[in-house]
Amino acid sequence: MALCREILDTFEDKVLPGVTLTCSSSLESYRLNTDRFRLHQLLGHLLSNAVKFTHAGEVNLSFETDQVNNSVRFIITDTGCGIPVEMHDKIFERFEKLDEFKQGTGLGLAICRNIANRFQGSLYLDTSYMEGARFVFVHPCGLEISKN
Repeated sequence: MALCREILDTFEDKVLPGVTLTCSSSLESYRLNTDRFRLHQLLGHLLSNAVKFTHAGEVNLSFETDQVNNSVRFIITDTGCGIPVEMHDKIFERFEKLDEFKQGTGLGLAICRNIANRFQGSLYLDTSYMEGARFVFVHPCGLEISKN
């Protein structure tokens, strides 16, 4: 939870008025053996996109554990413009941009997918979510859940 809060704090001054940044989890804390820098980079790219395309509502970073599959899911949900159906398969490709007028090179999601693969995890767009965009990063791991 501390890492999630730390990442969100870096975006506090980048959100538009009327957009709320939130962090949620059913756990108070957890210990994850991972490359903190790469995880921060991946979540930061996803949050940067969410903040860039959300003009009202909320950007939420949440995480949940899946003890059956021995993994943690990080979920970034926004109430932004969403991703057109015809772009669902293309957005993880290099230099692919939804809006040519928005800042960026179109590399962020390709980098995120690469990092997810290095973790032997997965990153996908939740196409069932229709109120904006929702990305899910599944990080396989050995979980040590702390109940403080």
